[in-house]
Amino acid sequence: MIQSIAIRVHVRCPQCLGQVIVGAVADRVRCDACGASVAMTAPHDWFQNDTLFRRALDHQTASILAVGDAPEVHFEKRAAACHGCQRPFDLAEIFGAEKTASLRCSSCATTMTVRPIPATFMPSMSMRGVVVGEQNASHDAPAAAQTHAVVLACMSCGGALHVDGKERMVDCAFCKTSNYLPDPVWARLHPAKQVVTFFVVADIA
Repeated sequence: MIQSIAIRVHVRCPQCLGQVIVGAVADRVRCDACGASVAMTAPHDWFQNDTLFRRALDHQTASILAVGDAPEVHFEKRAAACHGCQRPFDLAEIFGAEKTASLRCSSCATTMTVRPIPATFMPSMSMRGVVVGEQNASHDAPAAAQTHAVVLACMSCGGALHVDGKERMVDCAFCKTSNYLPDPVWARLHPAKQVVTFFVVADIA
């Protein structure tokens, strides 16, 4: 029977402690805030092997809260839908796009990725199908850069600090004091990312 599971994942960056949106089945992701490469646990560990994945199939929704470096995962049983207009795709559209690896919405022209489910995704379950709508799947992509610098005053001498958002500790060019950027400034430089939903659509035994 072909079923569809919507998945949302995020993990805490061990370097800057910021939230990293995980928009794909991946072994590593890059933190947009500090550029660190963050290791991910295997997907079958997200779902405690297959226990919680099957629970979502049976009960429509389930969640795993983050503990330590483990990701926080939310998943629910619902049709794969367009990221742009939220129109559900039918199965013919989804599996017809597998060869081109690209699924284009006929309503709003949004394009989404399609690829076969990786063999490592859930090895304890028999499933054949695709992953739809992954984003930022490559951890090698460059970190997002701040488009303009922010000028702050050094907490020691009052001199101008030119902050580009790459580091949370900024040294004053005048007195050499290290300044820690407070949360409101850091949040302004790194606005919260929208949570990405991707889908597993598969014939699940």
